[in-house]
Amino acid sequence: MRKNKNRQLDRLTLAIGICMPLVTLPQLYSVITAKNLQGVSFITWLLYAIQAGIFALFAIRHKEKPLIFTYAPLFLIEVGIVAVLAIRTY
Repeated sequence: MRKNKNRQLDRLTLAIGICMPLVTLPQLYSVITAKNLQGVSFITWLLYAIQAGIFALFAIRHKEKPLIFTYAPLFLIEVGIVAVLAIRTY
């Protein structure tokens, strides 16, 4: 019974890990298409990207699939947001 519960949690974690980057994509689209970026913090998104990059490296090093599926795409999306903010505000 315990193994079954672990498998269910593993599947749920993987599903959530895949969904989280998808949930962040609209923010990237919004930043790209917005005429006014007031209220969108460059520093916040830069720190999110750094955090996601560190967690992605950790996940890859430890071969943790749910974390890889979460943080590697999040890192790429957040770097995209940072790049757009840097280009359009500085």
